[in-house]
Amino acid sequence: MGAIIIMLIISIVWCFAGFNQTVDNREYQIPKAEKHQNTAFNKHTQKEEQASEPTEKPKDGKSETEKQIENVKEETTVNGEDNEKEPDAVVDKDIYDSGEANNDKNEQCCTISIDCHTVNDNLDKLKPEKAGLVPRDGIILAKTQTEIQDNETVFDVLKRITRENKIHLEFSKTPAYNSIYIEGINNLYEFDCGQLSGWMYSVNGEFPGYSSSQYKVKNGDDICFLYTCNLGKDIGDTKEFK
Repeated sequence: MGAIIIMLIISIVWCFAGFNQTVDNREYQIPKAEKHQNTAFNKHTQKEEQASEPTEKPKDGKSETEKQIENVKEETTVNGEDNEKEPDAVVDKDIYDSGEANNDKNEQCCTISIDCHTVNDNLDKLKPEKAGLVPRDGIILAKTQTEIQDNETVFDVLKRITRENKIHLEFSKTPAYNSIYIEGINNLYEFDCGQLSGWMYSVNGEFPGYSSSQYKVKNGDDICFLYTCNLGKDIGDTKEFK
């Protein structure tokens, strides 16, 4: 009986010791799943640390990025001059055409003047109220160069140039004959300086003898509007007045 009791006590003590050892092993044993997760985490962390570390420079002390930048600079520099290209500028075609293209085409130009110097030689015939309209030298418009527009006539040039210079111009039109008659310029009209006075025009020193609206202007023409006090004889028109 006593031997049986002793064996029971030994068994109980032995079981109790084995249970504690199992508990201790469980407390310090890491499950396999947790071990796998920790291993993956460690590997990932090591990769990030390696990526964050600066790349070791080659022996010449320059990284690949620095070499690429230097190659670009070398390509844009030739013979010591900086040939770096800038963004293409926007070219205004209209400005370009009005500049260089105009050098290719010859501009068609003429000159025009307005002269009433003959009145100063006939002041005794001039209406008193018109005396203040006549310049001392008789020049209402000095010789002025202007560009010829397409199919312009002498009258077209006169009308445009007087408008630009704010000079009074009055005329009458006869549509049936496509004819324009100049009645007054600078408020100086026909018959203001005698019964034979009025406006005439010449081109290159010649008096055409027909309306200024029918004379097509050519490049280099010299147009003069002249006031005559004697049917053109005092301004160089030797033809018989018709």
